[in-house]
Amino acid sequence: MDTSRNIINRVAMGDVFRRKAATSPNLDAIVEYRNNERLAYTHLALNKALNKVDQ
Repeated sequence: MDTSRNIINRVAMGDVFRRKAATSPNLDAIVEYRNNERLAYTHLALNKALNKVDQ
């Protein structure tokens, strides 16, 4: 069984957010509407918020 491809394709979840923040920092990552108000997190803001969870 060839496991080298499986190991290469593994990515840590944090890497996904970090890469998206680096390549598309100002694009909306999460959008929610509350009381007819649009609330949004950009990829950069989301990545920064997620990094605070560990600290």
